[in-house]
Parts: sequence; structure tokens; C-alpha cells
Amino acid sequence: MFDREIIITGEHSNKVKYLVNEAQIYSRYLDVYLNGVVIGLLYNQRQKKEISVSETAKIFAEQVIGASEELIFLYRLVMLLDCSSNLTEDERIERAFKDDALQDNQQKMKLNMELFNEYANGGISILYDYLCKGNIELDSYIDTAYSLIKSFENQNNDSIEKEINEIIYQ
Repeated sequence: MFDREIIITGEHSNKVKYLVNEAQIYSRYLDVYLNGVVIGLLYNQRQKKEISVSETAKIFAEQVIGASEELIFLYRLVMLLDCSSNLTEDERIERAFKDDALQDNQQKMKLNMELFNEYANGGISILYDYLCKGNIELDSYIDTAYSLIKSFENQNNDSIEKEINEIIYQ
């Protein structure tokens, strides 16, 4: 797992390239991919692999292997937290820690990686839409990134406060 190159296809590859080469918000495609997984998971945004555009962005095996610990950690996190497949907690734990270890689970592993990449694609789209639409100067990117972080912070504070109130007033 995470021992070969990652190929991002279609419109998502264009967005990754823009974030790295044009906007210069990130220095590597890998950084966009890693952040995309996190943002996709936090905002519960998934997008299927797109093949309608022939563009690709490749993250070379050397970089993937170098970041394999982070990628495996994020993979396990996605497998544990994703509730879209209506699996029980025990089944999600098994998916996170066993499916990749057993050789006879190649089909499950393929489906799990598709799910992981869907979160990456969803997050890449959010990053692109939020950071790049209408921004042409570095200060604009920074301001927009700051407001993205603040909106997430406010969203989480509201949900944490709601959970605390539910516990207190139960």
C-alpha cells in the first residue's frame, strides 16, 4: 500500500496543477493530495475519479514512499470515520486495519482505495474552489485560506458546543 505512483486524473489533475504551478499555494502535488484527503474527510465531500479529461498529474513513487506513514495514517482514518457504507464500528475497524494486510482481500482493498481517492478528489475540489476562484494575488490566497480555516473552526466549535449541551441537558 502506497508503494507506487499515484495518478490523479481529469479535472482534479488540472486543479492540482493549478494549485501547485499557477497559484503556487503548494510546492508539490503530494501536498495537495494529502490536504485534499483531510479536507474531503472533514467536509464529507467525495468525488469519483474523472476520466472525461485526458489530463493527469502524477505523484512519483519516491514521494509516495517517502510519505507512506502519513498516507497510511490518513487511509486508516478515512476507513474508520467513513460511514457511507453502513458498516458497524467493528467492520470499519477491520476495514482500516485488516483489509490491506490480507492478500485474499484484493477486491476490498481496491474498493477502499477508491473511497480514499474519492475523499482526496472531493478535498482537492474544495481547496481549488475556495482558494482559487477570483484570487490572482498572493495576499488574496492567504486571506481566503485564513477564512477557510476560520469557517471550519466555527463549524466545529458549534458542533462541539451542541454535543456538550446534549450531554448536559440529557
